[in-house]
Amino acid sequence: MNVAFPVGKVATPNFFHTAMDWLIKELGTPLAFVVVSDDRNWTKANIVADRKDVYLGGNEDISNPGADLAILTTCNHTIFAYGTFGLTGAFLASRPCGYTIVFDPENGTVTKEMEFASNLPDSAGPTPRSFDIRENNPWWTCPEPGKGRQSVIISALVDGRLGNVVWSYLSVLLTAQIYGLRPVLHNSTIGFLVRDAFDIDHIRMPTLEWLDQKCNMSGWLDRAVRNGSLCKTFYSRRELHQALEKPPEKGLEMYRYSYFVTTTEMLVPYFYEMKKELVLQKEKMILAQKHLHDVSTSFLQQLNDKNISTTDFEFVGVHVRRTDFLKHMDVIFPLGKVATPKFFHAAMEWLLKELSKPLVFVVVSDDRNWTQANIVAERKDVYLGGNGDISNPGVDLAILASCNHTIFAYGTFGLTGAFLASRPGGYAIVFDPENRTATKEMEFAANLPGWRIMTEDGNLTYRENTVDYRYYLHPIIQVGKNTR
Repeated sequence: MNVAFPVGKVATPNFFHTAMDWLIKELGTPLAFVVVSDDRNWTKANIVADRKDVYLGGNEDISNPGADLAILTTCNHTIFAYGTFGLTGAFLASRPCGYTIVFDPENGTVTKEMEFASNLPDSAGPTPRSFDIRENNPWWTCPEPGKGRQSVIISALVDGRLGNVVWSYLSVLLTAQIYGLRPVLHNSTIGFLVRDAFDIDHIRMPTLEWLDQKCNMSGWLDRAVRNGSLCKTFYSRRELHQALEKPPEKGLEMYRYSYFVTTTEMLVPYFYEMKKELVLQKEKMILAQKHLHDVSTSFLQQLNDKNISTTDFEFVGVHVRRTDFLKHMDVIFPLGKVATPKFFHAAMEWLLKELSKPLVFVVVSDDRNWTQANIVAERKDVYLGGNGDISNPGVDLAILASCNHTIFAYGTFGLTGAFLASRPGGYAIVFDPENRTATKEMEFAANLPGWRIMTEDGNLTYRENTVDYRYYLHPIIQVGKNTR
């Protein structure tokens, strides 16, 4: 530091403590700070000191830094002064609504880390990407007639709760992105996403009403979507492909999906890229983090083991979908089994064995009484989270998204939670109803790394999954594909 930046200051304990206190004030929630360092003695004496919210992590072994890096990666926010190791940890930990605080040595000194920090967004306000949503995105300009696919506007008939709306939004957006079309959804649909869970600054798709008004279409877009005679309605992806082979040579055309748009074949290759399209609201994430902090405190008190700290265990989000979905399952998958407590407990035990570390299971459900009696029960490592309010699901979703791993049986809400929580090293376990039944959730799990399909008895199908374009085939049909 003295050679590279001779007039720059060196980071002192004052910087680290100031950064910690700023984060606590900014986020308005309790925080646990986990410090890794190549000088543990100095760090323990000066950074950890007498603070009750600071813990010394890692092992100081610079020849074996993987565990230290993994600790930084797992955290929600990062504080570091300088150096590429800290930069790498912040890079791997970076996620929507996460903060990274970097040291300024002052005296005209500008480090590489400061260059990154001055150009990367945090959750304090609109990000550079937010401004690009309108200024540099052709979707927010008026479509020109007779420009082939650029003159095609695509939408969908959206139905259902938040999970269905999420996957309708992503599917329409991705279809437009892949094929060069113009996506729109009704204001009520976009409003649903923003009202219930997501940050409007990251919504890239314009509303149908906004585009119609901006381009002086006099209500044509709305009439086209609602009136089948004014637009091309597709009941399968094959019909969409056929229409795209003959794009309009003049005028504009309106396309709409009239089939369920969680199209696995299309979404799987872009699964992780799609995560940036929907960012949970800051206040929802803060409430979720506070809830997990309270759960971790309770868990540690129950363990009463001074050798275990918050850095020694991970969270598993569990979604239990019941209520109206039980009747829905009986109609769409009449031969398939319904997920029982046996599945959830088998999945928990598998994760405990696979990860070989303490785990805390946080369960959210639309049937809290049944879940309390059958899933939480007498287990000391399972906690009932959220509020179960289907009209206000944002916090439940944020809890699932904040966890390291996910267990869910079926339903687009659980799928959304697993989607938002997915990260390197994370697992998602999905239920297999068996009896030649293949759900959409199983299609995703068969093709995504870290995702597993499990029967009620705890048997896994598809052990090692890689991202590709294949359709899911049930192990009973595709003999020899499953492993332990």
